[in-house]
Amino acid sequence: MALGAVLVAECPGPAPLAEILDWKNYPELIVFSLVIATTVHAQDFQDVEGDRAIGRNTVPMMFPVSSRFLLLFLLPLWTTFIAVLSSPPIWLGAMYYGLSLVVAVRCILYRSPKDDAWTNLFYSMLALALSNVSYVGRLSDIRENKAVPDSGRLYARLSVH
Repeated sequence: MALGAVLVAECPGPAPLAEILDWKNYPELIVFSLVIATTVHAQDFQDVEGDRAIGRNTVPMMFPVSSRFLLLFLLPLWTTFIAVLSSPPIWLGAMYYGLSLVVAVRCILYRSPKDDAWTNLFYSMLALALSNVSYVGRLSDIRENKAVPDSGRLYARLSVH
């Protein structure tokens, strides 16, 4: 499901399905799919009671404490991994890392549904920022008239030739 969400978001217009799904053409797809698959439960904290009322089983319901602590580890790890591979300006990488720490720490310290709704907002901002980090490098390369790979710096570092 995470791969499909990223595929829809990152896919360029009409193309044969085999070409779109070729991981050699879209290494970002794999990275961002893993990020989403391992952290998407951050969005479920705010509605645990509602999920329980309708009989839905979510990660925060099954693992209420460990699912929060998992984010404390995974969000900064994924942010660092993506920043290292995509080489954004240092100030921007620091902002991404800081935002990942804000989300991770909020998951541990603030646990009311209202607090979790705010944490979800910050998580969504982080996901949006990380999904566009490779384009930041591409824009700076365009400004400097350098050759730019189709999918930005992350593509260039992960691609298999």
